[in-house]
Amino acid sequence: MLHNIHFTLGKGKILGIAGESGSGKSTLLKACLGILDEQGNYRTGNILYQGQDLCQLSEKQWQKLRGKAIGMIFQNATASFCPVRRLGEQMIETLDKRDRRAAKQLALAWLEKLGYQDAEAIYQCYPAELSGGMNQRVAIALAMMSHPDLLLADEPTSALDNLLSQQVVMGLKALVQENHTSMIIVSQSLKVLVRLADELMILHEGKCIEYGKTETLLYFPCHPFTRQLIEAWKWSEWHETDAGH
Repeated sequence: MLHNIHFTLGKGKILGIAGESGSGKSTLLKACLGILDEQGNYRTGNILYQGQDLCQLSEKQWQKLRGKAIGMIFQNATASFCPVRRLGEQMIETLDKRDRRAAKQLALAWLEKLGYQDAEAIYQCYPAELSGGMNQRVAIALAMMSHPDLLLADEPTSALDNLLSQQVVMGLKALVQENHTSMIIVSQSLKVLVRLADELMILHEGKCIEYGKTETLLYFPCHPFTRQLIEAWKWSEWHETDAGH
């Protein structure tokens, strides 16, 4: 359960959300996309997006927003795809374009941006033919190619190695800069959030314990849990630097 969560996200800005498992990070994203499970509901409060209260939308209204105005990168990309349809088909249908050839070329271009040299082969694959990390990159390409106004990302680099993770982080940042897309990204990796986010929110046991500019939180953390996260991140950075010599 989430309590007393408040934030404002400007156009082209990135909010990073960190916290331990079970702190409510993914629940917050699901609430912003209107996909809370049967046991989840909005008790009080509002989620305002371009003047609309998302808490009051019907499912029909939500369908006009999801994947177009509001994009989502799920943590388990494989499960988010239809298993009996080729990945390419699922990519181009989100564009709602009559010119399938142009849609395919756009899909292939984004797959190449995500590191696939043989984009055509990936385009023709079924989800089960790829690893979890490979499907994750396809899911990121799918979300990027629709150029949403708001992008929600739930642990988008968790299934990737360090090199691919860096590529994805660079790709996400480029999307925001080129298209003035706003983004909320959830991650247990402070390393990822520090590279991306203009502002950070720290969740702990369903509550926001700190929220502010990334640089301010890194240098002047107030809550013990935030200090613990930062110390772990600094140790990890030092360890990687030391190992590289």
